[in-house]
Amino acid sequence: MGQKVNPIGIRLKINQFWKSNWYAQADYGKFLVEDIKVRNYITRKVFREKNYSGLEMSDIRIKRFPNVLDLTIFVTRPGVLIGKRGSDLEELKAQLRKKFNIKSQIYIGINEIKKVDLDAQAVAQTVGKMIKGRRPYKRSAKQAISRAMTAGARGIKVRVAGRLGGSEMARQEFFKEGSVPLHTFDSLLDYGHYDALTTYGIIGVSVWICKGKESKSQFKNTDFRGLVRSKQ
Repeated sequence: MGQKVNPIGIRLKINQFWKSNWYAQADYGKFLVEDIKVRNYITRKVFREKNYSGLEMSDIRIKRFPNVLDLTIFVTRPGVLIGKRGSDLEELKAQLRKKFNIKSQIYIGINEIKKVDLDAQAVAQTVGKMIKGRRPYKRSAKQAISRAMTAGARGIKVRVAGRLGGSEMARQEFFKEGSVPLHTFDSLLDYGHYDALTTYGIIGVSVWICKGKESKSQFKNTDFRGLVRSKQ
């Protein structure tokens, strides 16, 4: 089962946390769709605009309070996304309000990824962009594996799928080093995926990184009932 499901989703409340943290009753569907649209919009904006070409984004965490939408974005270079005196963030807030008709106050926090080589999503994006730039996929994957193991990973696995090297038939290849126990739920396992659009089509890059084990749940005494109750 560990090989068929999302490694992060199956470890929720063990050593992973929800990416959206809020509670709602009548407006649950509305908030859920809004979260997906906001995440997709920010992701497309970061990856498509030339100003952010050297930026890697790991995650977007969303919290909701009464009349407040709180976003936390994890990136490799916070200054690039913030802009001069926060001008890019204010522009992003205005775009979100206009596009999705968000009436709540929007707060955006930018957190720096401390260890880029141990962040699976950032590693997947790095490998994907190297392949997109016509770098050999084997060399790109092996370089990422080497940097992750040097940074302290217990194990890493990289899967590259698509028309590799421009071949007529799509296939997938795996590159692995160390231990990546997918069936051990208390293992600190990170997962990331990135689709690189090349001249031969889309090349999918998936990365699993094991950082060790968590013997005791860090959420044992956490109250998960949520922070926001929608109006009846």
